[in-house]
Amino acid sequence: MDTDHRTYDYLCKGALVEGTKPLKVTVSVPRTVTSGQGLQVGWALGDSPFKAPEALAVGAKLSVKASAVIANYWDGTGLLESTGSSTTTAALAKGAALTLPTITAGSYMTSRDGTINAKPSDLVFNLAPAETSSLFNDTIVADPGEGLVRGWFNFGNQWTYAGNRANVEFASGSLKDYQDDIQHATVDNATATVKFTGTGIDILSERDNDMGQVSILLDDATTPVIRDASKKADGTPLGATEPNKLGQEALWSVKGLAYGEHTVKLSKVSGTPGGTYMILDALKVYAESKPELYKAFETKCEAPTDVVVSQIKVVKPSATPSSSNHTTVSPTPRPTTTTTVTVTPSASTSQSPQVIVTPKGGAQTGEMAVEGPSGRVYIWLGVVLVLGGVGAGLVWRRRVKADAGRAG
Repeated sequence: MDTDHRTYDYLCKGALVEGTKPLKVTVSVPRTVTSGQGLQVGWALGDSPFKAPEALAVGAKLSVKASAVIANYWDGTGLLESTGSSTTTAALAKGAALTLPTITAGSYMTSRDGTINAKPSDLVFNLAPAETSSLFNDTIVADPGEGLVRGWFNFGNQWTYAGNRANVEFASGSLKDYQDDIQHATVDNATATVKFTGTGIDILSERDNDMGQVSILLDDATTPVIRDASKKADGTPLGATEPNKLGQEALWSVKGLAYGEHTVKLSKVSGTPGGTYMILDALKVYAESKPELYKAFETKCEAPTDVVVSQIKVVKPSATPSSSNHTTVSPTPRPTTTTTVTVTPSASTSQSPQVIVTPKGGAQTGEMAVEGPSGRVYIWLGVVLVLGGVGAGLVWRRRVKADAGRAG
């Protein structure tokens, strides 16, 4: 099948390139397709202009979707999409080159003869890191600057730092404070702001009976979520008997956010519900391995304006027989191999008893043969009967004549 191969300079822009970078793309389009077969548009990519936007662990996935606009075969237009992906096999530093994936051609199944117009369109790349998480201590009060996940605090004047808490007694089986320190506040409505870059976060705190409710707002939310640090995660109140303190507890968690920078505002609820203390210990920030969360990494490579619109002829299947695994029966006689079998009488080898039937009496008619006297007996009996009949006739005639004489 004849195929046209054309190479274009696509222009790429997005988080995976610096500024705008070219990418050579070779598009392969067939000139004809047989009706009932799939139309495929092939894509081959040149050298990669892409760089890792952040440090990446093993298992990051770079995916691509290539599109061709197809028209003229039915009313309207459609997209013939082809996809591909590649996965990193080694950890990559920020700015390291990313290997481009191989694109597997999509297919459109044709159903009748006609003409299809195919026009190469844009390529869209996206990067989904391997799932990862990192802990950030309460002492981090500015953006760390690098890293796929980052988190930091902003405390006001109402907050106090407390370190050297290694000797604080916690409940049996509980973790201690992360890096043995905390930030705490006792003033009603005391507020701290947390910023993080990722797709999810755990706000780590203590749980104790002298703590209380915390108001939490994520990004642009206006209705706060309330969490009570005087209770266990399942809502059970903590007892008043020491030790009952729980460390590194997730006071509030969220996942499934679009990757990027997010803000969480935390405030101590006023009055008795707020308890005596509000404590912040650390942040656990997540990057989930879900491609749909990483629009921030999306990079589009636009097709040039001079791409060629290819015309593909969809032709009817050829009537000429072709080699296949099917058997065709021809009505025309043709040489065949014949095996002639000659039967020679021989002793029976049957395992069933062999019965030889000898007829008795007349011919075999299917009637059962009956045993009786021999044929000679019947012949002599016939002679006796005939002679007896003759004798009886003579006696009868004499009697008739005698009777006639008396009457005269």
